[in-house]
Amino acid sequence: MEQIELNKARTNPEFLSFLAKQEAKAIEEESISDLYQVLDTLLVLDLDENRVHKVYQEILKISFENIEDRLEDGTKLSLEGDDIFFLRSFYEHAIEKWSTEDLKGAKELFLFLHKLLKIKN
Repeated sequence: MEQIELNKARTNPEFLSFLAKQEAKAIEEESISDLYQVLDTLLVLDLDENRVHKVYQEILKISFENIEDRLEDGTKLSLEGDDIFFLRSFYEHAIEKWSTEDLKGAKELFLFLHKLLKIKN
């Protein structure tokens, strides 16, 4: 997108209303893929940082709940469907830990991520 198009999107009330509805629907339905679409849009458009944080926290909540369920039933994650978004959230959380110099926490998350991933040979 060009800068002019980004500026139009940032100030288009119809688009912003649509994005707010998509966000509310994704949170209500606990749709991690839809939440990532909203998050990516908020980031590209450089919109409200608090809103970005709220959506990201919702993503982490959904991801952790789903991964907990997987641990209970012993199912590994694949690189397909919503699994890719669960993996993305764990990866991003590990990078966040790394960037705040919580190296032990980042290392543990990366190891956990490796153990959760089903790799086809």
